[in-house]
Amino acid sequence: MDALHRSYGAAGLLTTAATVAVAISGPWRCRLLDQRGLRKVVLPSVVVQALCWSTAPWVDYWWLLGLAALAGLFVVQTFSVVRQIILNAVPPDRIVPERARGVAMGWHGASMTARCTHVQVTCMPTRS
Repeated sequence: MDALHRSYGAAGLLTTAATVAVAISGPWRCRLLDQRGLRKVVLPSVVVQALCWSTAPWVDYWWLLGLAALAGLFVVQTFSVVRQIILNAVPPDRIVPERARGVAMGWHGASMTARCTHVQVTCMPTRS
């Protein structure tokens, strides 16, 4: 933030925008993962992430805020990928109905994002 001549509050706003976007996209992206498959969902995520973060060093703060939110919407939900692996290892009679899987795991991923961000913000040392 020093390069952009911004405060820690501006950094917090940037982090909040990205975190809220990740929380919003969790159920949506996980549902897509169930409907379309891993490769068709991860590829657009990789492209959007690459575009957003490769241009981030050269934009001003307000563009950076938008890029962080857009990148947050296309975060690959790690728990969903792990869930796909687990689903292949679990017998079919023990699996939750297909229509409910992505949404449930998306909400789980969103709640984990919020918890991790809370821990990160509350446990970081302050500058005196």
